[in-house]
Amino acid sequence: MADFEISYSLTNQLEGGYANDPDDKGGETYRGIARKFHPEWEGWKIVDEVKGQTRQRDGGQVSNVESINDVLDENEELHEMIKKFYKEEFWNKIQGDSITNQSIANEVYDNAVNMGPDKSIEYLQRTINILNKNQLSYNDIPVDKSMGIKTLIALSACIKALGVKRIVNVINGFQVKHYLELMEKNPTQEKYIGWFNRVEIVWS
Repeated sequence: MADFEISYSLTNQLEGGYANDPDDKGGETYRGIARKFHPEWEGWKIVDEVKGQTRQRDGGQVSNVESINDVLDENEELHEMIKKFYKEEFWNKIQGDSITNQSIANEVYDNAVNMGPDKSIEYLQRTINILNKNQLSYNDIPVDKSMGIKTLIALSACIKALGVKRIVNVINGFQVKHYLELMEKNPTQEKYIGWFNRVEIVWS
């Protein structure tokens, strides 16, 4: 079964520190956690305290992002809050512990973090259905954006029939299409070309 620590470590390398970009739909964020979408996260109390401290030190000026990150990055309690949040909000919702292949778990988890669990599971389910050769290999499953037993069984059948590489690459195709459509719909999102760093074609 897949290991959360591995998936978390890989995705955490792609998430930035503190930011408050007006073009970001999530608004104020820290380590990929958007305040607009997750206002009740317990870590915001620590973030706000650090912002206040740096503002006071800088004579009431707007808090310096680098100064905020320097302090936050040293806070071990905050790091544990972040890991707990990601496990509950993303890993558990994709049933990561029940996914048998680590590479696929890494992909589905990272997409869940970046675009939400519903969208990530949808792309996995659509991939599974596309790759079953018109149901010759296994039956179609409902695209219900829920990681239930039918999806997990079909995923295992898909892995057995085609291997991990094909599955991950098709999911990546959906992922790229998602980013392109966001950028074409709203040009302000073109600044986030770093999203494409999350797309890694598997060759073997």
